[in-house]
Amino acid sequence: MLVKAQERDSLSFQVINSGGEPLPAAIAHNRDYTIKATSDLSGNIHIPKPDGSDTLYIASMGYYEVQYATPDLIKRSSVTLQPLMQDLEVVEVIGRTDLTERMIPYQVQRLAESEISFQQSPNAADALAATPGVFVQKSQMGGGSPIIRGFEANRVLLVLDGVRMNNIIYRSGHLQNAITVDAQGLEQLEVIFGPGSLMYGSDALGGVVHFRTKSPKVGVEAGTLDLNTSMRYASASRQKTAHVDFGIGGKKLGYWGSATYSSFGDLRTGKRYSDKYPQFGKRLFYIDTEGTVDRVLENDETNLQIG
Repeated sequence: MLVKAQERDSLSFQVINSGGEPLPAAIAHNRDYTIKATSDLSGNIHIPKPDGSDTLYIASMGYYEVQYATPDLIKRSSVTLQPLMQDLEVVEVIGRTDLTERMIPYQVQRLAESEISFQQSPNAADALAATPGVFVQKSQMGGGSPIIRGFEANRVLLVLDGVRMNNIIYRSGHLQNAITVDAQGLEQLEVIFGPGSLMYGSDALGGVVHFRTKSPKVGVEAGTLDLNTSMRYASASRQKTAHVDFGIGGKKLGYWGSATYSSFGDLRTGKRYSDKYPQFGKRLFYIDTEGTVDRVLENDETNLQIG
């Protein structure tokens, strides 16, 4: 009898979320609750067809309630509910195991992909310099040695996707390995303050800088392509940078690759100087090598930091 009644007088539709996923346990009812039905595991609702003047209210926990007049609902095969709240993205710190930030017994500072992209830093060391609490030593343009709480070089561990870039047997002076990382290819940059030896080993006495590259997309429709390009020009150093990264994903496999080309000239300082120190910062002489002999030459453009 129930099947025959549904064939003649039932109203059927599916309740889904904004992502197209079915919503089980959603409720549909009229104003006085004389008609009430709950969706099954597939989000399908079957209810007796109410009078044409009735209005049905459809709701699910965590979603905004919607209402439809019966004539409109008959024409629909599905009803979409919008989320009442947004889920917060879980922040993970990659260590020997993936841990959430609140589970790490240290202060953690991170730069997300959007912040790194907005800064358009010439290299990863300059991106790191924008992180509060980190000082980057640069005695020349090809440098970038992070200093955390007074520790540097072999006392600050540099990690790229869990792989060490240095260790305790490296030199104790300034270490420039950070500039070898492509800043435009980073998904996240994490700085762990304080001794991270418990999680990373004795190399992490002063702290840890963890570079996390973008991940390929897996579990998507086969052939899904993600392409990003950028170009940058800086007049002070005549820097020219071109970057491209691309990824292709499928149900079980994914690939992501990145390529960046950068060209730098000599850094040019400003022309305005303090009256008290009119020669401060000027490059009056520079050293050039001819064969095996070093020569001191006069710099015709004193604002150009040759070498």
